[in-house]
Order: sequence, then structure tokens, then C-alpha cells
Amino acid sequence: MQKEILEVHDARGTILYPVFALADASADSTGYRVLPKLRCLLEVLARSCEEEWLWALWVSGWNPRHHGSAPIDALLQGDESVLAAARNEDWSWTAHYF
Repeated sequence: MQKEILEVHDARGTILYPVFALADASADSTGYRVLPKLRCLLEVLARSCEEEWLWALWVSGWNPRHHGSAPIDALLQGDESVLAAARNEDWSWTAHYF
């Protein structure tokens, strides 16, 4: 599954685009643009899980690997270590049976 932008669906099936996954682009008529490297991040997350809501929570949530900021904030600043952090989350998104 290849995604260019993060989208989630509500209970009625309406497609929602979280504004935190977009960068400010004042010159653009919409005022926003797709974040560089967002597609790469979504590809990494999709390898572990197909739940876009889980992606949105992970991307926007507090993360100790990024000094307490959200991975999306690090990505906005050009920090590509977010991709490695997403790869390391693989184990936590899969079911483990003992």
C-alpha cells in the first residue's frame, strides 16, 4: 500500500486528513503541503500495521526517542531518525503469543 498523505476514516467512512501531518506552505493556495519524507514514513509504518488511526497516534504522540516531542515534529524539522524509530516499533504492533 502506497500512501502520499496520512488519512484516517471516521465511523461514517468520511476521510479525514490530520493537519499535523502537513507542513505550512503560505505560498500554496491551501496553506499546506505534504511533508517531505511522509510517504517514506507511511511505507515503514504500513509494513507493521494497516491501521491508519494507529499511524496517526504514533506520529503525533510523545516519543522519548525524540526528546519528548512527537515524531511528526522531528520530521517537520528534517530529522530522518523518525524512519528508524518507526522501523523499531514493528515488534510492538504485532501480536505475541507465549
